[in-house]
Amino acid sequence: MSINKSPNHKIHSPKIQKARNVLSVASLILGLGIPSMSFSSDWAMAWYASPQPRFLPSFIESNPVPKSISNQTIRQIVRLNLDGSKIRVAISNEYGIQPLTVGVASVASLDADGLIIPKTNQELTFGGDTEVRIPQGSKVISDPIKRDVSAFDKLAISMYFPKEVMLDTFHNLGRETTYLSGVGNFVNKASFKAKASFPSWVLLSDVLVDAPEDAKTVVLFGDSITDGYNSSLGMNRRYPDFLAERFHAEGYSNVSVVNAGISGAQLMNAEAGESALARLDSQVLTQPNVKIMVLLMGINDLGFAESLDPWRSVPSSQDLIKMYQMIIDRAHLQDIRIFGATLTPFKHAFKGINNLEDYYSDEKNKAREEVNEWTRTSGAFDGIIDFDKVIRDPARVDYMLDKYNSGDNLHPNDLGYKAMADAIDLKLLLRK
Repeated sequence: MSINKSPNHKIHSPKIQKARNVLSVASLILGLGIPSMSFSSDWAMAWYASPQPRFLPSFIESNPVPKSISNQTIRQIVRLNLDGSKIRVAISNEYGIQPLTVGVASVASLDADGLIIPKTNQELTFGGDTEVRIPQGSKVISDPIKRDVSAFDKLAISMYFPKEVMLDTFHNLGRETTYLSGVGNFVNKASFKAKASFPSWVLLSDVLVDAPEDAKTVVLFGDSITDGYNSSLGMNRRYPDFLAERFHAEGYSNVSVVNAGISGAQLMNAEAGESALARLDSQVLTQPNVKIMVLLMGINDLGFAESLDPWRSVPSSQDLIKMYQMIIDRAHLQDIRIFGATLTPFKHAFKGINNLEDYYSDEKNKAREEVNEWTRTSGAFDGIIDFDKVIRDPARVDYMLDKYNSGDNLHPNDLGYKAMADAIDLKLLLRK
């Protein structure tokens, strides 16, 4: 299968394409006889990774995922954060420009050593069939399967692709290893020799469980600091992971914490994925059972200006605040409570990296401080989470504390991410 490069092949504008995507998803769901997940109160996300397209050429990161595969199996690891007795799996081709076919997919449990537990493998079906064709711009959700799962169980999800498929939809910074086989279908094998591996999730976006009636989903909407950049690979040490563990440790077993962070994400620009407003609907507002969201975004709008793009002027604090206000309004229209998180210190971020030497400047930091002051005092949010005060060095407030610094002066380490999660008032989040 190859991309059609004929004169009649057109890539539509994002606005037109998004409208067509909605129709494609709706048509496909109706055709499969699967109820729309956006309006179901019976299911909740127990795991999520924000889908994103391949990076624009201007972006600093390379794409670790192969452009295409054929007659191969992908095995991916996820950790759930909600109990259930049934599960469903969503596979996304949202940024694909051609259809793809999944020949067969399965889910299996992992033991403490990361090995598949024998006899736990179950094949997934889609409208009763094991094979599913996913149109471009769409995602599909599997039929429910009976399976008892608990919060913090690890699952291996395997997908076999009999024909060539383009891997245009993925989540770059999974901080979890994904395995790609050589030629063949290994979906029902306990193990296989990997031809390649990469720290990204591919085409996989959701795992849902049948939710208790009082289930609440908390979506953490952000950039690389939410995504867990520089946290320990395969260890689930992002701040959303620590927060999920806190909820369960303190008796809130009905709360699911969803990580909707994308490394490099911005409020207004789209080098590493769609802008905040462009992905707000699909990744927050139309997801099932979302009651609460936390917004932590804007530092890349400041940092990438004049560094990643020398022609882009530094946005003012008012530019960022206007975006915050739009997101707040959209959340409130859906009766979702939204909390504002302050932007963390970033002095000397990426120091020594040639193409990002200008990520920090005093002008950018001044805008950050003004945005934080508005977040704290405006009353526009339903509550405030002051990550700036948690992470910064009291003696040098423009710097991160050394013990929380992963080494690039922007991203926390595991200890810093835990400090962020520990600083959140759980009762404040859950208060009606």
